[in-house]
Amino acid sequence: MKTKNRRRPSGPTLKQKQSAKTKAALIAAAKSLFAEFGYRNVSVTDIARAAGVSHSMINVHFNSKAGLLYQIIHESNEAQAAEATELAEDDGTVLKRLERIVRSFAMHDLADPELFAVMQAYFWSWPAETEMENRQQLAVALAPVRRVLEEGIASGEIPEGLDIDRAVRALFAIYTMGLRPAVYDNASTVDCIAEIMAQVTMLLRTARR
Repeated sequence: MKTKNRRRPSGPTLKQKQSAKTKAALIAAAKSLFAEFGYRNVSVTDIARAAGVSHSMINVHFNSKAGLLYQIIHESNEAQAAEATELAEDDGTVLKRLERIVRSFAMHDLADPELFAVMQAYFWSWPAETEMENRQQLAVALAPVRRVLEEGIASGEIPEGLDIDRAVRALFAIYTMGLRPAVYDNASTVDCIAEIMAQVTMLLRTARR
């Protein structure tokens, strides 16, 4: 008598569940330790001990301590993107709307300049899969900027010939470089925002010509 093939139950395997549990424990431990002692004063051994796992699990799941920090920041960036989307819907000129978005981003990124600097350094050495993940999240985060520019073209504030893709990339480059004085020159967030917007204003005025 033939027996019917039994289907394997769907859903995550035991190994996948354990992996997710380990990652969650490491993230929770890192958040707590970073908040209490600062990023540079916490070792991978400290994090692993607090999470109850081997320190090698940090490399397995996050590539490095910086990769673990990236994951923590990555999770918080979703709320930041949602806030920027709301700000893009507010009334005002293109520059005023962009300034509100820039201020929101800067207040978030410069809440801890040291961590911002760590992420900027890690930006050039993270794995290819992290780069792809970051590009996807960045596209979502910059969607409000794109929307403001597109509506600026529709209203006549910005010329129709503006290359939106290049403009968004240029604005992001201006923003990223504009935060560096907070890390290296002890500049205030307000000063950084002012300089960023001065350069954004110059860029958009040039585009009108």
